[in-house]
Amino acid sequence: MFESPEPLSPGSRLEIELYTPIDCEKRVRFYMRIGAESLWTSEIPEAFGHEGSNRYRVGVVFDQIDPQDQACCNGYVKRRLMREGVQRIA
Repeated sequence: MFESPEPLSPGSRLEIELYTPIDCEKRVRFYMRIGAESLWTSEIPEAFGHEGSNRYRVGVVFDQIDPQDQACCNGYVKRRLMREGVQRIA
């Protein structure tokens, strides 16, 4: 999910540029380009009073990601969850 100034129709194709830390201390950053599809859009009611605010939340599914990038994301999430004390995810 991300926020957007404009609504996106379900099924819209997106190319997302993601800059993410490789380690939990955020010492190293990693760049990925990911293909995605929007699933839903909802208004953020509290954002309408703020000029220039993102006014919509958009749910997406990543459907085109390089296997090495996927492995990097998976490893980061697992390390982060372990650091937060989460022992198991479904």
